[in-house]
Formats: sequence, structure tokens, C-alpha cells
Amino acid sequence: MRLYLDSNVLISIIRSEIGKGFEQMYQKVEEFFLKSGKDSIFVLSGLALKETTKICCLGKKEIIDFIRQYNLKFELVEPIRADYIASKEFIRRKIHYPDSLHLAIAIRTECDALVTWNLSDFENAQEIIDIRRPADFI
Repeated sequence: MRLYLDSNVLISIIRSEIGKGFEQMYQKVEEFFLKSGKDSIFVLSGLALKETTKICCLGKKEIIDFIRQYNLKFELVEPIRADYIASKEFIRRKIHYPDSLHLAIAIRTECDALVTWNLSDFENAQEIIDIRRPADFI
């Protein structure tokens, strides 16, 4: 499977975040990496890395090194002009920017699913690509 990682997935594991109802989001992401990592390719966009560096106050290399400790197969992709154009269509579907750009990149890179903690942000994209939480893979 090809799985696009939304920045909030990276942020939750790096910052050891706990969600509503004391859900240990970081632990769910770690379990997701360990379970899915054998059979999946994780797609990391420059956009997700940029958002993660901003929130976590880490450099791109530090984030990539953090991910490498899980021995995941991953691809780094940068947004291209076509992604920005496609994201405008998703904005018309009421998917906010930059989520619309994450969606465009995931589709262009032929991902099977977009993995995020914020399912409601991608509610209008469910018929386009599978949207899942990390916990859904456990």
C-alpha cells in the first residue's frame, strides 16, 4: 500500500500528543508504523515536512531521521504546479487549503489512502481517496 502521511500524524508522534479522551495518539502512530511499515510505502510531501518543522521546531533532516528509526520505506515528494491547480478543485468541494494540497499530492502520487487524525477536514474527499486515521490500521 502507498500511504500519504498528513503532517498531523508526524506531529502527533514527534510531540507525543494525547487526544480527546486521553487517546495516546503518538502510541497509535507508532503501532501503525510498526504494523503497516512492512507492507507499505509512506509518502511524505515537502508540504507535510514544512508544516511539521514549523510546529515541532525541528529541521527537515531531524524529522526524516526520526522517521528512519522505524525502518519505514518512504518517498519524499514535492508539490508540483499540477497539485496547486488540482487543489483549487478541492477547495470548491469545501476542503480547506492546505488540506486540499495534501489531497492533490496524495492523488497524484497514487496513494491508496491519506492518513490523518482530522477525518472531518477531508469529509468531502472520501469518494476520491480512502481517508483513514492511523488507529484504523492497527
